[in-house]
Amino acid sequence: MAGKNSLFAWIGLTCGKVTALKWKAAFVGRLLIFVIILFFSALVLYSPPFLQSLEQMTFDLRFKMRGVMVADDRIVIVALDEKTFWDQGVWPLPRETMASLIDRITSMEPKVIAIDMLFSERRDTGLSAGDAALQAALERAGNVVLSFAFDIFVKGQETKRGATLAGAGPPARNRTLPDALPPEAGWAPTEKIENRLDFLQNAAYNRIKKVEGFFVPIRATRVLPPLKIFAESAAALGHASILTDQDQVLRREILAVEYHEEYYPPMSIQAAGLYLGLHPIDLVLQMGEAVHLGKIKIPIDEGGRMLINYLGPAHTFPHYSASDLLNNQLQSSLFHGKVVLVGVTALGHGERKESPFSAMDGIEKNANAISTILSQRFLYRTEAMKLFDIALIMFYGVILWQGLPRLRPLGSIFLGIALPFAHLALAILLFNYGEVWIYIVYPVGAIVSTSITYTASQYCTQEREARRIRKMFSSYVSPRVVEEMTRRPDLTHVGGEMKEVTILFSDIKGFTPYCERHAPAKVVDLLNRYLEAMTEVTFHWEGTLDKFVGDAIMVYWGAPLPQDNHAERAIRCALQMQDRLLALRKKWEAAGIEPFEIGIGINTGEVIVGNIGVEGKKMDYTVIGDAVNVAARTESLTRQFNLPLMITEQTYLHVKGLLDINWAGSTLVAGRQQGRIGQNKIGRIIITPFKDVQLKGKKEGIDLFGIRGIPRVTLEGA
Repeated sequence: MAGKNSLFAWIGLTCGKVTALKWKAAFVGRLLIFVIILFFSALVLYSPPFLQSLEQMTFDLRFKMRGVMVADDRIVIVALDEKTFWDQGVWPLPRETMASLIDRITSMEPKVIAIDMLFSERRDTGLSAGDAALQAALERAGNVVLSFAFDIFVKGQETKRGATLAGAGPPARNRTLPDALPPEAGWAPTEKIENRLDFLQNAAYNRIKKVEGFFVPIRATRVLPPLKIFAESAAALGHASILTDQDQVLRREILAVEYHEEYYPPMSIQAAGLYLGLHPIDLVLQMGEAVHLGKIKIPIDEGGRMLINYLGPAHTFPHYSASDLLNNQLQSSLFHGKVVLVGVTALGHGERKESPFSAMDGIEKNANAISTILSQRFLYRTEAMKLFDIALIMFYGVILWQGLPRLRPLGSIFLGIALPFAHLALAILLFNYGEVWIYIVYPVGAIVSTSITYTASQYCTQEREARRIRKMFSSYVSPRVVEEMTRRPDLTHVGGEMKEVTILFSDIKGFTPYCERHAPAKVVDLLNRYLEAMTEVTFHWEGTLDKFVGDAIMVYWGAPLPQDNHAERAIRCALQMQDRLLALRKKWEAAGIEPFEIGIGINTGEVIVGNIGVEGKKMDYTVIGDAVNVAARTESLTRQFNLPLMITEQTYLHVKGLLDINWAGSTLVAGRQQGRIGQNKIGRIIITPFKDVQLKGKKEGIDLFGIRGIPRVTLEGA
């Protein structure tokens, strides 16, 4: 009794080990999911430059996938192009020429004229005729927005030297400005603003709302304003400074630059405000959240920048050559009620910047920015939206957490492909119809990394499990069964469990005297050929070869893989073992070798199945229990009743439906039909029932059935 308790305790421990190993594998897999999801969530907050550049590329790609949109007919561009410079023959254009251009545009009754050029230097000592003409033209127009430049500084980055302006000379990044410029150049350091640039303060936001939140303004260290006579004659002043992203693509408009504790709007805000008929008091800066232009709320990021909703590549907006205006070659109603932007587009004179669509002149950037404001088609991407991206990553993490452990490798691969495509579709839909920029790189990276890592981890685990199963069972079962076990390891339990199986014992009758009559080498050779033949039959019927005990063979069906027809397989295997032995006997007799006979006993019942032995020393996957003992004792009765095969009542009940039984005295006669295994009849056999047979160790007798008169059973129908 103590031994039996110890055995069950060991089996429980083994079951616990297997369960613990499976739990550990599942825990490691889910831990990988958790760590990767957490890692990518942290990356969203940190925004590494490389990943951020990739994210910005996906942002640009969304523009291109959306396609070119219809140009805003409220905005036109007057270009100082190659034709203009060819006709005028001089650069920069004389102030008198610019005055004539402004007068010509004014005569066409536009709502706003915005000039993206700097008028920061005097052409002569005192007030020249050209300066006076330009000043008069500005005053006659009464709706001109002039631009000025900041030398801006971004916290954590190097100083951005000089504003990049169309018509302001070479690109800022290729130009080195001295720390201090001569006074006549127009640059004014911060400490001198009170003495020199009081007029510039009129261009700053009059109303500022400070709100709680993250706001890191873009600061200017110096300013290059227009001459005072021009600034005071203009309707408004707006800065024309830009700040590209790290990949040199211009995606945002700076709506607020801090200079000497004042915040200055760009030319696009001033032009849009004039177009809407607003006063400076209607421009409100709400730090880190929005710029209010009357009733229009413009979302800004933590740096006070607005994403520009580009309508298309270069020349999406109508371009008209300044030369054609100066020569009166355009219709007088062409600019009526519109915003007219004047800027340099001539090759080599202006500076082109990359946009999400293509490279374009700075004046076209202004056109897109003004259109974004007037149409109120704002793109939303604020610092707070990172929380939404993290929430999405967490949501996908939950799906992967729940889905991956339940799926096979192909299912995991499908999930790892389907989720990124679903997120791509969501990102494109939100961009096209909601003007919302959600991240693609981080969520997709999290999904793909998680799927690949988890699938690879599970593949390695399953491969180790498959190698273990092959190593453990290759000598027990047929190769096909081994492959099925490796393909469906969930059906294989080796830790110890109760299962109903059918056990077959086979033993050579009178083998001890047979050995005494023959030489040992002859016996071993004969026995090996016999066991080889019986093993081939066993594997054909997909039985589990438990062990050879001398000349005895133990086989069972129903484990490690479940087999619904385990009893039928056992009987068919026994019949074919007898058939193969008959063929061997004929060969041996022909060769003058003494043959032998075997007895087979079969029983069906519940047993304990699992790995039994000493771990690391000797382990066997086997079955133990009373049903095994009954099978062995049933085999021993074949000598007493002089029968080749005996089965117990439990086995008979499993195959009774396959037998067409007719009682004839003390025998059962079964007919024969052909068909597939599990559907056809067993064969033409004679079954002899034995009632209440007493087995050793059993208090009560059991019913047995002896089988003989076995026909030849081929390997067909398995």
